Amino acid sequence: MSDESERALADSLMQRALALDTAGHDDEAMRIYDGVYQRWRDSIEPLLQGRACQAMALKGNILNAHGHHQKALDAYNTLLASTSDATQLDVLRPLADALNGKAVALGSLARHSEAMAAYRELIGRFGGAADPGLRSRVAQALYLQASDLSERGLGNEALQLCDEILRRFTGAYEALDIVAEALFLKGVKLRQAGRTREAIETFDTLAEQFRITPSSLSTERRIAIEDVRLRALVDKAVAMAELGSIAEAIGACEEAAKSSMSEWNAEWAESGARALALRWELLKQMGRQPQ
Repeated sequence: MSDESERALADSLMQRALALDTAGHDDEAMRIYDGVYQRWRDSIEPLLQGRACQAMALKGNILNAHGHHQKALDAYNTLLASTSDATQLDVLRPLADALNGKAVALGSLARHSEAMAAYRELIGRFGGAADPGLRSRVAQALYLQASDLSERGLGNEALQLCDEILRRFTGAYEALDIVAEALFLKGVKLRQAGRTREAIETFDTLAEQFRITPSSLSTERRIAIEDVRLRALVDKAVAMAELGSIAEAIGACEEAAKSSMSEWNAEWAESGARALALRWELLKQMGRQPQ
C-alpha cells in the first residue's frame, strides 16, 4: 500500500475504535488499538508511528478508566519503552499522554512516589516545549499531581501546584479548561484551610474569567469549563453564607441556577439543583418564603 493509503487506513481504524469506545464497546476498541499498534509501531512515517503510539495510549486510558490499573500500566510502559528516543511531535504527544496515564495508574495502585516521579519526568521533559499540544499535557500533569496531593490531604502542596499552573498557563488557549480546574481546586483548598475570603476571591476570579469562553473552543471543552464555573458559583455561595453574607450568597445561587438552564447538560443541571437547594435554605434562614 502507498503511504497515503496507509495513513487513510490508520485514520479509519482509529476513528472506528474511538466510536466503539464512546459507545461502551471497550474490548472491541482495544482490539483495534492493539492492531494499529502492532502494524505501525515501527513505521518510519512519523504520522503512522504516531497513530500507533496514540492507539496504545488510548488502550491504557480505557484500562485505567475501568480500574484495571496494572494492565493500564503495562500498556503505557510498552509504549514508553518503544519511544524513549522519539523526537517527532506525532509521537511525543501520545508519549506525554502515556506518562500522565502511567502516573494516574500508579497513584491508583497507591504507588505515590512512583506516580510523582512520572509527573516530574513529563514536566521535566516537556516543560519548556512551545507546542500547544505538549504544553496542555504539561498543564494536565501539574493539575493531576495537585489533585493527587489534595486527595491525600496534602493541601498546601496542592495549592503550590495550582499557583504554578496559574502562573504558567493563565490566558493560554490550550490550557483554559485546566486553568479553570486549578482555580476551582485552589478555592476549595483555601476554604478547607479556613481562608474563606481568599477562597471567595478565587471563585470570583474563576466565574468572571470564564463568563465568556472563545467561540473556537470545542463543545466538549466549553461544556467542561462552564461546569467548573457553575461549581465555583455554588461553592462561593456556601463560603459567603459561612461568613454571614446571606444576600450575596443567594445572588451567587441565582446566577448559577440561571446559567445552568441556558442549555441542557447533566453536570450543569446538578450544579443548578445544588444552587436552588442552597437558595431555598438561605431564604428560609432570612425568614422569606422560597419561590
